[in-house]
Amino acid sequence: MLSRLLPRIGFGWSLRISGFMVLAMLIIANLTVRSRIAPVPRPVKLTDYIGPFSEVPFILLMLAACCGFFAMFVPINYVIVEAQEDGVDRELAGYLLTILNAAR
Repeated sequence: MLSRLLPRIGFGWSLRISGFMVLAMLIIANLTVRSRIAPVPRPVKLTDYIGPFSEVPFILLMLAACCGFFAMFVPINYVIVEAQEDGVDRELAGYLLTILNAAR
């Protein structure tokens, strides 16, 4: 959507239209989602949030997840630029990320 709107109406309004579209979809989602289980109120304790950071398996999991997300998402950010640099048509390069997501 943005690749079509940017040349026609400019950067500012392209992002505003994109944001309004996301806002409309979020409003619909928030109005139609209901909880299946009734909430159970519990007292909030700070140790519930800080406690896991003192456990070695949790810290290792956090580090591994961080490295995994960097390894997965950083190359995706540059796939379009790399494709254009290798001679892929600019119109097709814009769709490469969509093609990559569909292939998963």
